[in-house]
Amino acid sequence: MTILRLRPQERELFDWLDPFGYLDRLELPHYFALAALADYGEAGEEDAEQDADTAEAEAPDASGYRPGELPAALMVCSVEPKRLVIEWLCVEPQMQGRGIGAELIEKACFLAVKIGRREVAARFVDAPETGRICKAAESYFAECLFDSSEELPGEWDIDARRLRDIPFFCQDPGKYPKAEAFGTLSGGRARAAIEELQEEKDTFRMCELDPNPLFYDANISSVLLDHGEACGLFLAIRTGDTIYPVMLYAESEREETGLLLQAAEGLRETAPGGSLYLMPRERRIGKKLAEYFPKERMESHVLVRGALRET
Repeated sequence: MTILRLRPQERELFDWLDPFGYLDRLELPHYFALAALADYGEAGEEDAEQDADTAEAEAPDASGYRPGELPAALMVCSVEPKRLVIEWLCVEPQMQGRGIGAELIEKACFLAVKIGRREVAARFVDAPETGRICKAAESYFAECLFDSSEELPGEWDIDARRLRDIPFFCQDPGKYPKAEAFGTLSGGRARAAIEELQEEKDTFRMCELDPNPLFYDANISSVLLDHGEACGLFLAIRTGDTIYPVMLYAESEREETGLLLQAAEGLRETAPGGSLYLMPRERRIGKKLAEYFPKERMESHVLVRGALRET
């Protein structure tokens, strides 16, 4: 078996192991995916004939793959300041029970130590089709020494058209400070705003940030300027029809409202039929989202283990 970091040109090979679209998040800063490939001849005699028939047609040509290896498992991870988080893990049903998932988890632990993270967490979210968290998946991670639990504020998948039903987003933007969309700024001014404000306290942040403004949607992301100095910032990343707000900072509620109204205007213009996906770290943000979008909230928590096993 081979474990590799998934490259963009190999994504199509693993789409079938990603029914909920976690691979779309590879466009977010500090997300990556690990892929396991296996010789399906290892699956046992009863499967060998079938595997031989499909190997030639499905085996990838990319360098680094051994002949006869096929996609067997996928893991999508994110990197937070204190931990590495496993967002998604899926092993091809035919290859389950052979330790492939456990090997991917150990690889994630190795990488966590390598980048200076002491913990590895597995995130669990309500399944869209059932509205419940998969207990079998929780049990599996518990067997892999994920022995402590931490509740999260929740996650929201919001149809962008719903914003028209929220009075907050129907306010007159002329009554609030005017935010400038990234698309109207020079790249240097946008980069400077990110660098100036990314470390501010009391900031909504979904993930670690990249200072390159090209990562962010130019119509939805915006900055507030006061005599040329950045005093407010909203960052969002677009992957297909999904918008991920990743940072919001303002010095007052009026400035925050100005940023959000500019974001809503940009969203209506560029992705009116899209969706907003939010994963707030702060409970105060989660509380505010729950007030506006109670039906869209999905419960979430993480199971946590140390990156290094005690010996």
